[in-house]
Amino acid sequence: MDKFRIFIVDDEWMAIEYLKALLKEASPAYEVVGEAFGGTFAYEQICRIKPDIIFIDIQMPEMNGLELTEKLFKNDIHSAVIFLTSYRDFDFIKKGMELGISSYMLKNELTPELLKRELDKIMKEVELEKKKNRMYTEYNIKNFLFSKTEQDEKKVSFNKSTPPSLERYAAVLFTEDRPLYMDRERLEYTLIDAAELEKLDFPEGVLCRNVIQVESGKWCAVFYINAEVSDSMEILRKAGKRIQIEMVKKGISVTYLYDRAVSDIFMVPLSFQKMYAVCECSFFYGKQSALSLQDVEKRGKEEPEIDIQLAAFSYTLDETDHLAASYVVEKILNVLEKQGKISDYRKAILEITGILRRYCERQKIEISASMDKAQFESPQEVKEYLGELVTQMFKVLSEQKEGDFSPIVGLAVEYIKKNYHKNISVQDIAAAAGVSEGHLRKCFKNGMDVTVVDYLTRYRIKKAKALMKKREYKISEIYEMVGFTSSQYFSYVFKKTEGKTPSEYMKSI
Repeated sequence: MDKFRIFIVDDEWMAIEYLKALLKEASPAYEVVGEAFGGTFAYEQICRIKPDIIFIDIQMPEMNGLELTEKLFKNDIHSAVIFLTSYRDFDFIKKGMELGISSYMLKNELTPELLKRELDKIMKEVELEKKKNRMYTEYNIKNFLFSKTEQDEKKVSFNKSTPPSLERYAAVLFTEDRPLYMDRERLEYTLIDAAELEKLDFPEGVLCRNVIQVESGKWCAVFYINAEVSDSMEILRKAGKRIQIEMVKKGISVTYLYDRAVSDIFMVPLSFQKMYAVCECSFFYGKQSALSLQDVEKRGKEEPEIDIQLAAFSYTLDETDHLAASYVVEKILNVLEKQGKISDYRKAILEITGILRRYCERQKIEISASMDKAQFESPQEVKEYLGELVTQMFKVLSEQKEGDFSPIVGLAVEYIKKNYHKNISVQDIAAAAGVSEGHLRKCFKNGMDVTVVDYLTRYRIKKAKALMKKREYKISEIYEMVGFTSSQYFSYVFKKTEGKTPSEYMKSI
């Protein structure tokens, strides 16, 4: 059960303690979240805490209860106010009723039962009023954030309650960490009580005025920043982190974007709209990230020549060049990841899988991996998925060719697989196949679409990688076990084939 958050304002310490004791006895649903001995000090606290109910003593020095109530209501504080008085001062009570207070109670007649009865009645009214005000506030703020021109100040409800010491403003945009959906038609609506997020404890010097749901999976928090805060970016990062942690606790993983605070609240929409325009790039940063707008805007600005890269990818497939094909795919993804445009990224994935599908159809081969993956959790998963498609396709293609080659090539391949660990030459392989060296080279190239030497080298590297994965041998042992005569040459060939040194490969597996 949600607790009713209560604030007490009275210039007598004993009166505050007595009321707290009565509230505790009346119901565990009542929580005293703040107290003050005078109206001036109470105002700042109430603006920050935003309690559900405020008990205010009518008679106080400096600022009496009526003056405090009038100031709160003028500045858009929607808490229910109950006047406390030691006598029936009907003039004050009448003025309070005209202002819009919820009730009044005589201090000498307070009992737990009376408090509970009165508060239960008020809270029903408060809940209805809160829902109505919430809908009105969210509607106005949402229109304000997406506005293209300056708004009428009277229509921006959160502009009214700015304490004098809070002179700068900022919006922080939260976006749910969702997978990359390939069909773009996944409509999910995540529910959360955004108003509860406004009541969190934030760093000193920042006030969370409103948190609203902008659309499905996106929320915006509006903050007021104290003029004395020198680093608004850092305090906004901390404030955003506070909301992020709370949302994660509620089962909603979010990334948030923040920008510098501005001195004019009517500059907030421009800042918000810049963050909104790039918020989809959060997919490329990983879940539960904190991103400054300046860092995001530093991403690649040049339009990548993806059509040229896709044409290059098709060419590598026609040339049956596995390494080149894998390199081009990764290059395309890296460029688009840096660009940060999710629509272009999704389109490229579909283009690459489409090219692979058409190539497999032409070559009449089938691979076990699906080319219709519906969603991805991260850019790394995209790379692994497409890399696996390319690898499987070339593996099936190679096996298919091995099954179709001539008896001469078959004898040569069989000899290589049995003797790769020895210092064998093309002449040795040709002798095993019963043909001349030149004839073997010609038959091998025609049947396998690769030279004898390249096939032998790739087979040795394949066996070296298998030994590395076992982690039973050192690199200084492995190169000899697969038929290389020197570690330097082994490293050179390995890097040329795999794109990394043997040591780097060992660390990556």
